[in-house]
Amino acid sequence: MKKTFIRRISCLILAFTLVAPIFSGCAKEYTVNYYLGDKLLYSEQVKNSEAFTPTYEFSEELYEFRGWVDQNGNPIENITLNGDLNVYAEAKPVVEVWCSNGDHVKSFDTGDTVFVEVKVPKIDGWYLTYEANFPDKVQVTQRASGKGFDLYLTSEGCTYRFKAVYTNGIEVVKSEEMIIYFEHWNKHLGFYFMPGEPTNYDTTAFYANTNYYKEYTVPLNGQVKFENLRIQFGPSLIYYDPEIETVVIEDESIVTYDKEEMALKGLKAGTTKVTVYGKWFDIRWDTWTNVREYEQPPMVKDGTGSANLKREMTITVK
Repeated sequence: MKKTFIRRISCLILAFTLVAPIFSGCAKEYTVNYYLGDKLLYSEQVKNSEAFTPTYEFSEELYEFRGWVDQNGNPIENITLNGDLNVYAEAKPVVEVWCSNGDHVKSFDTGDTVFVEVKVPKIDGWYLTYEANFPDKVQVTQRASGKGFDLYLTSEGCTYRFKAVYTNGIEVVKSEEMIIYFEHWNKHLGFYFMPGEPTNYDTTAFYANTNYYKEYTVPLNGQVKFENLRIQFGPSLIYYDPEIETVVIEDESIVTYDKEEMALKGLKAGTTKVTVYGKWFDIRWDTWTNVREYEQPPMVKDGTGSANLKREMTITVK
């Protein structure tokens, strides 16, 4: 009886010894680390499995997620998990661009400065640059903050196409094309008039809003007419169809504006600010025959064209 009992106990111990490792193996857990480059995103404990697939949801902004891979770039799906594992996100940077008003496409005036906000993930060794058509028509300056570009529209109107480019010198990621359309003449440039102004102008100086040809003298008890009222289209075309709508004089005791004669008349000695507002008509592109002659006015007026033209001057009467 005693031998039988001992034999049974021995069998139980042997059975436990054989089965225990199996239960122990089923209960073993491994650490799975999720990375984006060198950045640890998440760690979890996972039991050993013959069909392990990463379950962590990638949520990093400004990346296009393409799946989880191992250190060699092989996809991880239904693998045998028999040890700790590092999982890496296969993710491509994304570049987003926005105009200062939040739109991708916007019309502006020549002479305006447009801030283009650029959003990219911060990656060591990567830098921001841009591509554009008509690089001679827009001055592009990257902000020191690295958050975007200032586009100064320096030339005659055009359809300007801009792409932000994020690169490490080998890989290149580009934003969607952003279109900035500008055709109107800047309100700060305005008209050309008064005797003595040259036929050809320093357009760069005007686009920079300098005081170039903005000071005039009107004789006391005399007048100066708004002669050769015109607007310049680019470096070579001049048209003679702008219209003066309003003349605002800061001190009307010094000078007055005669609408019939289109002239400033000096009333008393002194200096005052005069602002002239007007508009210019659109020209139908299919009628631009022989308009490269300075004497040739636009052949067709169509619509309201470029409104809000503005010319600020300092007038001295003496």
